[in-house]
Amino acid sequence: MKQAFFPLLAAACALLGAFVGCNESTPPNAESPDGGAEFDAAFDPSASSFVLKRIESPLPGREFVRIELIGSNVRVDRNTETVSLDVAIRNASIHTLYAPAVVWLHRFVPRSVVPTNADLERGGEGDSSLVSPVRAWGFDYSDLLGDDAVLSAGETSGRKTWSFHDPGLVSFAFAAVAHFGVQPDRPRISGMVFHDENRDGRRERGEGPFPGMVTMTTPDGTSVTTHAGPDGRYTFPVESPGLYSLRYASILRDDEPDPMPPHPPMPRILVCVTTPNPLEVILVAGPDGEPVSFDNANFGVAPGPCDIVPPVLPLLVMTDRRPEDIDQDPYALMDAKLEGDVLTLRVGFSGCSPDHPFTLYASGSFMESNPVQTWALLAHDDRGELCDAWFERMLQFDLAPLRAAHIRAYGRPGVVILRFRDFQGHETRFEFGP
Repeated sequence: MKQAFFPLLAAACALLGAFVGCNESTPPNAESPDGGAEFDAAFDPSASSFVLKRIESPLPGREFVRIELIGSNVRVDRNTETVSLDVAIRNASIHTLYAPAVVWLHRFVPRSVVPTNADLERGGEGDSSLVSPVRAWGFDYSDLLGDDAVLSAGETSGRKTWSFHDPGLVSFAFAAVAHFGVQPDRPRISGMVFHDENRDGRRERGEGPFPGMVTMTTPDGTSVTTHAGPDGRYTFPVESPGLYSLRYASILRDDEPDPMPPHPPMPRILVCVTTPNPLEVILVAGPDGEPVSFDNANFGVAPGPCDIVPPVLPLLVMTDRRPEDIDQDPYALMDAKLEGDVLTLRVGFSGCSPDHPFTLYASGSFMESNPVQTWALLAHDDRGELCDAWFERMLQFDLAPLRAAHIRAYGRPGVVILRFRDFQGHETRFEFGP
């Protein structure tokens, strides 16, 4: 039985600092001199929780379902310009709701505000896998509905932290859409088709959906095909335990007929599948005899042939040395940016040749804050050259060791504010992870 969904549409709700309330008709007050927000409603910051937003949506038969987003524990970090709060979902209707459950946030005003810890991300310019190019961030509550994966009437889900990077700590607004299942969660095989940008076969933060279709062959030899949705996810309902085979295809195979003659055949998309393809899944029977669902049948896909080898970048070096104990020769920092795990630095320097060694260091001792912080610097070895020729280079470093250091220190990945200091002592801050 195919999983059914319905959209729950929310109007924009303004946020900032210690939340003082929300009202659909009140615009965000980005010019407030004290950094606060003005609302018609009021909220006591000392309260343990508050209704962030009520969402209503009609069901078939003109019945309405009401969902409340319950907020609590608002935190504002002025150093990192981060606003965080914990949000739970309360079913305020008489109807039962089922997993999967995702709350999508989009249309931020101002556009500089973005969530930093969303479970899912989709859309934006150049994303051809979506019906709409609107960029959206999703918080997945499917595992927070209780052991039965059901949100009964009056029941409240577990809490999930929402964090936003809010430059200038101005008021901001966003629209919200929540998706729930409206039928019982039947046994299934499901997964996600994702864009494996670094081709390592693992889905990492920032690797979004990728278009295509998945074919499942059941234990009795029957085959059924479905397309990955706008968020890259797909689901097959299953009836019995046994061995299932799943295969990803980017487009129609060469030996399949065109489904819409006399139109010309669709072009074949050359991609590399970085995960096992086909993928074999064995479903076992639960205590009730029903097959136990499997939700991690993921396919990593990258455009182009599989013989494209991603460059191996030098790793960030974690150290316990003090910054002043690390030798640095002069250089000029011309540009710096962080994308995923890769820090890119454009530098200029003088010497006889452009192949001077550069090493990126960071402290393994975190400064306790929320989120934690650490310093980083770039060590340049000019080899003692006395030439005055000027060179510019683009340097890239893999920051994966920083994530590993956070896991060692705190037992889990988390956000780290990386405070990069150049040779002149100027500091640039980057938000990295998890």
